[in-house]
Amino acid sequence: MGIGKPAGYMPQLDAAGLPFGIISADDHGVIGEACAYDNADHVRVFRLTKYDVPVYTAAPADAARIMWQGLLASLPPEFDPRKTWLAVINEPDRELADWLGEFGYEIGQLALRDGYNVALFGWSTGTPEVDAWYTPGMVKFLRLAGENPDRIAVALHEYSLSTGNILEGYPYLVGRFGFLHDACDDQNIPRPTIIIKELGWTYNAAPGKDVAMADLKKVADIYAPHENVIHSGVWWLGGGYGDIYKKIQPLIAPTTTLALNYTPPPVIPPPPAPPQETFEEYFWRRSIERQVISANPAAMLQKTMIADGFMWVENEEWDKYVEVGGKSYAYQAGEDPTGKKPRRVYMAEVPAAGQPWVPFYITDPKNQPPIEPPPGKIVLTHWPTDYQVVTQNLAPIHRTTKNMATRAITALI
Repeated sequence: MGIGKPAGYMPQLDAAGLPFGIISADDHGVIGEACAYDNADHVRVFRLTKYDVPVYTAAPADAARIMWQGLLASLPPEFDPRKTWLAVINEPDRELADWLGEFGYEIGQLALRDGYNVALFGWSTGTPEVDAWYTPGMVKFLRLAGENPDRIAVALHEYSLSTGNILEGYPYLVGRFGFLHDACDDQNIPRPTIIIKELGWTYNAAPGKDVAMADLKKVADIYAPHENVIHSGVWWLGGGYGDIYKKIQPLIAPTTTLALNYTPPPVIPPPPAPPQETFEEYFWRRSIERQVISANPAAMLQKTMIADGFMWVENEEWDKYVEVGGKSYAYQAGEDPTGKKPRRVYMAEVPAAGQPWVPFYITDPKNQPPIEPPPGKIVLTHWPTDYQVVTQNLAPIHRTTKNMATRAITALI
């Protein structure tokens, strides 16, 4: 059994009204065939391997412009940007996350301008480091992707690096997408569309059919509850790489059967925040959970700390406290370098666009009576030491809900 006509993977799933997924590197023929099927929300990804590496020595915006011009000039004339994701770069330098975030943001803007859908970055298995998702450039990209889920996606590679069990190393290898989810949740960024562009065991080996199918069912159960994970493609049906296609081709038929009959596991909602947690206790705990530093002395909270003789010990984060109407707050912990004053968490409510930001700070709620803000109001524990007007452009974010049951594993080949 193959993937195309007359009775392969794509036509069977399309006839059943179920989405399939297909990824091709350099050969557009199978992508063109996939575009002929329109009975479901299929996922098609095309990659040009000669544009896998950006010009790292250039500024991100310049590197993005060079990459974009080359990609568009090299696409086949039959490429349909309405139906196909264009994969941009592959397995980039893990040490350049901030630069890559700026690069990805510029590519995203170019894609939005020109009517293309793009998937970045094709991170290799086990990368990037968790802190990469918190770098300023990557946060900038993730916000753009989160606001444009139908146009900009994050592409990841997840391999177990073992043929014994595809979940060996979970969630640090297969399942690593969860760290991206955590980073977005921490920073109040909508979870972006994710494409697992390569899924497998090793680049040149796979287990026998029975073990492989049991593994793929396990992985399907991990991906399926997340509607933003729209595709996972098993590596690889092409030549080379130890002739791994000989192991993968026999999986097409049972994978098709699994997709046609798959029922996703039930979604268990996360437990609510402890009701006894006060406003100050919540943000104090959240500040301790993040200990990654990105210096920006011009930022309001860091500027306030400097004026008070404090130094920041984590990135600025945004979060909400449901007991005050779900309002958003920027917060960042700081400590006295001399050790004479206790740790503080500097905060500011995120105002409406064009309104001023007013900083204040809290100290450890264990050392003072708890403060219960009345609904819709903020009680300041201390007067602000500094004041600065910051203009923000905020817009509502709309997500398209997909039917999880019809997604199933949809696209493992």
